[in-house]
This record gives sequence, C-alpha cells and structure tokens, in this order.
Amino acid sequence: MNDSTKRRADQTRKLRAMILARAAFEEAFLAARFLASPESPKGDSVRRVMLAGIVVSYMRPFLASNGIPSLPKQYSEDFAGSRMLAQAHEAMKVARHSLFAHHDEEKSAILVSKNLKSEIPGIEIEVGTAANGFPIFVRRAELNEVGLNQSIELFEFQLGRVQAEVDTKIEEEKRHGSFPPGRYILGEGFP
Repeated sequence: MNDSTKRRADQTRKLRAMILARAAFEEAFLAARFLASPESPKGDSVRRVMLAGIVVSYMRPFLASNGIPSLPKQYSEDFAGSRMLAQAHEAMKVARHSLFAHHDEEKSAILVSKNLKSEIPGIEIEVGTAANGFPIFVRRAELNEVGLNQSIELFEFQLGRVQAEVDTKIEEEKRHGSFPPGRYILGEGFP
C-alpha cells in the first residue's frame, strides 16, 4: 500500500469514527433529555437501564473498536475552558468503566465512600445492608437532577463540535469529488 492509499484509508477511518461519534452523542443527548422530561419514568428499573445506555453510548466514541479509531484527544481533554463539562465527562467515564460496562464489584464498591455516598459527581448509587449491618453494594445508579442537566449540556456540546467536524470533512470530500450528492449507508459505498 503506497503512502497516498494509506493516508486515504486513515482519513476514511477517521471520518467513519466521527460519523459514529455523532450518532452516539445524539443517542445520549436525546435519551438524557427524555429522562429529564416529566414523561420519563421516575425511580424504576427502566430508568436505570436508560442511564446505562446513555453512559455507554456517550463513552463509545472514546474507545477504539473493530478498526474504528477513538476520537482525537481534544474531545476528552478540551472542554472550552468549562470545568463543569470536564467533570461531567469524567463522571461518565468512571461510571462507564466501573458501573455499567463491567461487572467488577470490587472496583464498583470503591466508588462508594464510607458514608455510603457516591464518589462520582452527579451520580447517586443505591446501597443496601445485610442483616449484620455489612454494606452490600447494589448496582443501582441514578443521575441526580444536577448530574442529568450537566450531562445534557456535555452531550449537546460534544454533539455540536463533532457535527461541525463531520460537516467540514464531508465538504472536503465533496470538493475532491469523492461523494456526489445522494444517500449513503455507512460501510456500503460510504466510508
């Protein structure tokens, strides 16, 4: 494979990653907005399942998978100077790795402090106790209202900037004649 072909393949993978990230951020944003709405279920297992989906969807673009690269570091390190957005992103990362995507009770239990409060900002973790009073970690997490609102802001921020980058990359492709106007299916005629 010559340098030009390698460069083109790399650009295609990056564009595909950006398009998939846009879809993941939109999923997280729309689901979180629904959870914040009066119509959403309150305090039940459906709500917890939705929260798990939100966290996993949001974090998916930050991990390389099946030949699709992760997003550039700017998406996990540069939040336009907003400490709140950086903290919301970190809370999503910790929640994904320790509560929702893995079943490691030891790691998960570390997230609950001695006073049985969540160590993840914006996320409340339900804990029960056995008859002998020993705390039992119960994997029931909930975004509190502040955490939910901050997450919605984070998802909207990420969605906006990834959409701008996708638009720019597609316009570049159009200028090069790579993709004439039309409908494409990702992976079938489109990167």
